[in-house]
Amino acid sequence: MNSENQKQYSPSLWNKRLPVDQVVTAHGEYLAKNSDQARHKLLSHTFRFSDLDPEQSIEIMYSDPKAFSATENSNILNFNGGYWQWGSVSDSSFMSEHFCQKNVITVAVGYTIAPKACMSEIFCQVERAVAKILENSGKSEVFICGHSAGGHLASMLLFSDFKRIYHVDAFNLKGIISVSGIFDLRPLLETDINDNLKMDLEESRRLSPMLRSDLRLHKDVKFLIVYAQNDSPAFHKQSEDFKMHLSKSLGYENVKSIEIKDFDHFNIIENISRDDFILTKEIYKFMKVD
Repeated sequence: MNSENQKQYSPSLWNKRLPVDQVVTAHGEYLAKNSDQARHKLLSHTFRFSDLDPEQSIEIMYSDPKAFSATENSNILNFNGGYWQWGSVSDSSFMSEHFCQKNVITVAVGYTIAPKACMSEIFCQVERAVAKILENSGKSEVFICGHSAGGHLASMLLFSDFKRIYHVDAFNLKGIISVSGIFDLRPLLETDINDNLKMDLEESRRLSPMLRSDLRLHKDVKFLIVYAQNDSPAFHKQSEDFKMHLSKSLGYENVKSIEIKDFDHFNIIENISRDDFILTKEIYKFMKVD
């Protein structure tokens, strides 16, 4: 094990709010509580992709039936964090209430977590869910927000050949938001994070968007790359390096990175449930919703 990598990729060590052994539990409780509140206040539908694992599902939330049935609206998909081995689709609608009040439809996307599924299987499940959403989205604009591991999964969609594999166009996938994401998986190989993931070097390279250039997604997609001041230096560097990769190597023109001051890896995403939070406002602007 590489002790420096272990430290850099242990977000709880860098938070300044709570004891290290409490912050992850508090984070999970916050997401679950706010998701449950949204579920009681909003209309929702759940669609399962597998009878074997309820995590392979999506939960759609909306406030107005007319918005849900409209052929043109805005959708934001949320991919949860948790290093691909914690978290649940049922806890991923925490941000829904305020977005739905603006007639945005929110979609929490779930997947089988490790060690029940390997990294390649996890990404295929997410890719399949996104393809199904795109297939049924009509002319609606689709945005994807992913936190931590979810930021990685969202970014890997750049290399998905939706047309060939799923017979679906991705023209209405308009933007990707990565919050404290990870884009080069190789440093995780020498940490205990990989105990459940069981990646080898080849898989870590193949599933690292930072190392890929075989672009499939159209060039009109825009990107918002966000990280917290109280993330580790490794997370800061991953975000800024990926921003450069997007703009310089892959040729995307609309790429913005933001450091959110005084926040950490956990409360930066929790506070998207607040309408007045700086990042929530940035996402509204990014999506062009009032």
